[in-house]
Amino acid sequence: MKVNSAETRSEKVDAPDRDHLPQMVDLLANNILYDLTGRGKYKSRIKLNRAPTKYFLLGTVGLAVATGLVRAAYEKKLDEYHQNTRLDQFDDLYRQANRSQKLSVGLAGLTGAALVGTVYCWIKNLSPREILAENSGQKSVIPYLAANFKIEVKIGLQIRF
Repeated sequence: MKVNSAETRSEKVDAPDRDHLPQMVDLLANNILYDLTGRGKYKSRIKLNRAPTKYFLLGTVGLAVATGLVRAAYEKKLDEYHQNTRLDQFDDLYRQANRSQKLSVGLAGLTGAALVGTVYCWIKNLSPREILAENSGQKSVIPYLAANFKIEVKIGLQIRF
């Protein structure tokens, strides 16, 4: 509040739920410090991306590459097995091809699971959740809407003199 001009400034911070209280406090403290001292930068929002899409995507790509390499090794061992004419190498080449085939199937399953995780995270982050800040010192009439989406919705008008 400025005493000589009777100007009041207030800061309001809204978040989607109570789980983000520390981020709300940080945003509010940052903006109050900016209003009082002019240092820093005013932040009007903080995006809350809860799903680690890029890590799932990197895992999916890595597993897909590994699956392709192991599959190529399997096909090479299978060709060696089919072209073998020596009985003493027959069982060994079959076991190597069989191990490579089992490993490629397991890696393909993990790749599919990682892909499902990537798509889930991507869909979850399509509508980014945000913590919003509003500095109401500039307006004299402010529309007000508050909702907790469980029990009540409040609509009103704040008038400042």
